[in-house]
Amino acid sequence: MTVRVSTMAFGDRYCAVFHAPGRPDEFLVDEAGKPKKFATATEALRQGRKALAPHTQSGPIHAGADPFGIRAWRSQKDEALKAERERVFGTSGPASIERAGRTIVIERRRRR
Repeated sequence: MTVRVSTMAFGDRYCAVFHAPGRPDEFLVDEAGKPKKFATATEALRQGRKALAPHTQSGPIHAGADPFGIRAWRSQKDEALKAERERVFGTSGPASIERAGRTIVIERRRRR
C-alpha cells in the first residue's frame, strides 16, 4: 500500500497528514492523541516521512484519533440539517425564529 505524506496549515503552524488509498486521512499525533504541530511545512514533511520508516511505524500514527471531530460531524450533519429545516420552515402553521433578540414569524403563502 502506498502512503503519501503532505502538510496541512493551522494558522501559522503545520501538521503532517498521511494519505492512503481507501482509508481516511490521518495526522501525525503525539502521545496524547493530538496532532503534532511544526513551525515549518518542511519540518512537518520531514517528521512525517521519518514516522513512516519501518522502525517507527507502529507508534506515531494513531488510527482511531479524530482530534477535530470531523468524522463525528459528518455522521451527524444530515440529521442536524433536517432538524434545522424543520425548525425554521416547519410543516404546519407559522414557524418562528429568533434573531438579535426578536422573534420573526415565518409565513407561508401558496402562489398559483
